[in-house]
Amino acid sequence: MKIDGKPLPFQTTETAKGPASSPHAPVEADGSKEEAASFEKMVIEGIEGVNRSMARADELSAMAAAGEPVGIAETMVAVAKADLSFRLLLQVRNKALSAYEEIMRLQF
Repeated sequence: MKIDGKPLPFQTTETAKGPASSPHAPVEADGSKEEAASFEKMVIEGIEGVNRSMARADELSAMAAAGEPVGIAETMVAVAKADLSFRLLLQVRNKALSAYEEIMRLQF
């Protein structure tokens, strides 16, 4: 399984590039734009890390299935690491979505 950085269907290519190039990026004098870019970078790096661990687990599994000399323990650790990383990513996504929904319910 591979996670790619394709824009979501409702995003244009301009908004998918991030807050620095987005016309809807917050423009505040207190440095929030840099913080948003830093947060975006952290999220992207996290997703890429999960993707790398899943690719490594797939690679080792394929090698083991093909009969190549690969350690079963190493393969199982890579698969478990990929599984745990993916579950963590899903939980972070669920929490972010929950926070977004809560913000949208706020009445100003």
